[in-house]
Amino acid sequence: MKNTKSIQWWMSWPVIIIALILFWPVGLIILIARMSADRGAIVKNTNNIIVMVIGALLLVGGLGTGLSALMSMILFSFGMSSMLFAIFMIAGGAYMVWAGWKNYKKGERYRNYINHIVNRNITSMEEIAAIENVSYETVKDELQTMIDAGYFQGKLDLEKRQIRLNNTPKNPESGKVTHCPSCGANNIIQEYDRTECEYCGTNL
Repeated sequence: MKNTKSIQWWMSWPVIIIALILFWPVGLIILIARMSADRGAIVKNTNNIIVMVIGALLLVGGLGTGLSALMSMILFSFGMSSMLFAIFMIAGGAYMVWAGWKNYKKGERYRNYINHIVNRNITSMEEIAAIENVSYETVKDELQTMIDAGYFQGKLDLEKRQIRLNNTPKNPESGKVTHCPSCGANNIIQEYDRTECEYCGTNL
C-alpha cells in the first residue's frame, strides 16, 4: 500500500541543508514541503533532531551576525542591513527549533499510537489515553489526523470510542514479520509483497 507522496530531488536532505545555509527562507520552505510530503518524516526522531540542530545553527549564526552588526552600528554608524538579516536568521532558527521539538514530541506519540493499535491490538481510545496520560480528546483528534494523513486505513467509532481499521490482520505464519525502523509497526511481508511500511511508508 503506497500512501506516501513521492519525494522529489529538490526535497532531498542535501538540497535542504545547502538551501538553509545559502538562503534560509527558501530552505525553510523546502523543509516544510519535505515534512508534508514524507509521512514517515514526523515519526523519525533523526529527522526532527536534524531540524532542531539546523535551527540552533541558524540561531547561533544570527546572534553572531547581529552582534557584529550592532558593533558596526555603534562604532561606524552602518550595519542596518546586516542587523535585519540577523533578525531573520534568529526568527527562522527559533521557528525551526520550536517546530522540530513539537514534531519530535508528536512523533513519539504517533509511534506509541501505532504500537498500541497495530502491535498490541488496543483499539479503545480511552485505554490509549490512559496509557499515554493524555486526554481522550487529544487521542481522538490525533488519531483522526493520522487517518487523514494515511497512517491508518480506517475510521473512528465515536459511539464506542474505538478506532476501526479496514485492513484485515495477516497471519504472521504466512510471511516474514518486519519491524519498521521509523514508526515501530510490525509488518507482515509476504513473497512479492510491498517493500515499504504499510503505516508510515518507510522503505523496509
